Amino acid sequence: MRKVLILGCSHSLGNWELWDKNQEYLANTYGWWSFVDVIKKDQKHIYAAAGMSWMFWSELIFEQIVNIKDFDFCVIQNTHPFRMSILRRNWHKIIDVEDLADNTKWHAFYDGEKTVNLVSEKTHIMEEILNHYSIETYMEDETNSIKNHILKRRTKKFCRDIEESPTRMIAALAHQYWLLNHFKENNFPVYIFNFDAEETFSNAVTLNCHNILNKFNSFRTYPQGHLTIEGNKRVGNLVNKELCNYVK
Repeated sequence: MRKVLILGCSHSLGNWELWDKNQEYLANTYGWWSFVDVIKKDQKHIYAAAGMSWMFWSELIFEQIVNIKDFDFCVIQNTHPFRMSILRRNWHKIIDVEDLADNTKWHAFYDGEKTVNLVSEKTHIMEEILNHYSIETYMEDETNSIKNHILKRRTKKFCRDIEESPTRMIAALAHQYWLLNHFKENNFPVYIFNFDAEETFSNAVTLNCHNILNKFNSFRTYPQGHLTIEGNKRVGNLVNKELCNYVK
């Protein structure tokens, strides 16, 4: 049985449904990959969570949390290349969640207290960075509420500055270059399709699947939401059509 590595973001978690205006929830585990017939019988390992992109995926490989030698090939669902998603070092133990019906495994981390997704919100990451550099050391005489208020304001500004910085783009592209070059050096087949872009990748096969969100906009939970199961079926069929040219 082949083992397929799937890297993505929240669009690769499963299918979503609307429960209130502009409020959605993850309904079940049938993502677009559930409808790609050419990998139907393969064991699929999903590394996907909100905000994931090249910076995070490259860390998974670089830190050897994911060993590409364990897999036959990789399919990447690319949304936005410049997302600031990093690996939290205290998430050390991998938890496997398996769906026997779909021959799929999701991977989450255990931080010693609770099961968590692979990626945290930007503000949480920045709070850790700011705490690491002890920005509270000169606020020892202040109340906790004032400390928290200052911390949150500094965190939001820090996040905004990074989001607007060209350094972010350079760092993200460097991670992308390293990861794709690493795949190439190891003769590891990679197939990429674009959810919200029209990028072409030199060290990987770019599937002719672009601007998925615009193409299937009527199958989103709401205009800025994720895809429903009907949307995932259409994405899966499209990816399957392209992937069949390379995978048998």
